[in-house]
Amino acid sequence: MSHLVDAAWVIDHLNDPDLIIFDATFVLPTMKRDAAIEFEQTRIAGAQFFDIDKIADPNSDLPHMVPSPALFSEMMQKLGLCNHHKVLVYDNSPFLSAARAWWLLRFFGKENIFVLNGGLPSYVKAGGKTDHCKASALPKGDFTASAAQAALVLFEDLRKHIENGATLQIIDARPEARFLGEAPEPRAGLRS
Repeated sequence: MSHLVDAAWVIDHLNDPDLIIFDATFVLPTMKRDAAIEFEQTRIAGAQFFDIDKIADPNSDLPHMVPSPALFSEMMQKLGLCNHHKVLVYDNSPFLSAARAWWLLRFFGKENIFVLNGGLPSYVKAGGKTDHCKASALPKGDFTASAAQAALVLFEDLRKHIENGATLQIIDARPEARFLGEAPEPRAGLRS
């Protein structure tokens, strides 16, 4: 089965007791939106908020750095994730941030993770059940992250590889105007 599912699949599986749903909507500070408030206003019924800004390494002064396995386990347990759960992630973001949540979960060994194709708008359009109030916390889960399932490259190591002439493919995922330095960085203090 594909990791990408449609709204009809979500509607069919919404009451599956082994399914946990995460809204991983992320927006930049310059967008004048608040993903957490939007989550409380409209979300897939029963969803929990996967806060990409907070599910990160708190010891890094850079945003969204990968947390330790122990910290990721703790954060996921607080969201109610158990080892046996299937996971659905979705977003309502121009950045397709559900893919980030999917990647983090896979990185730490979680399997059976699905991404809603078209995000929240596709689900709402299909007539799926939504909640419009403060989310109820789930009981603490038992999820335990395994050791990282993929290699991470530290900036210092990447620099050494480049300086030593290594052949690497490096992809910058920022929009073109930010990559070219024509648009300002959304975080204060970062140069274009």
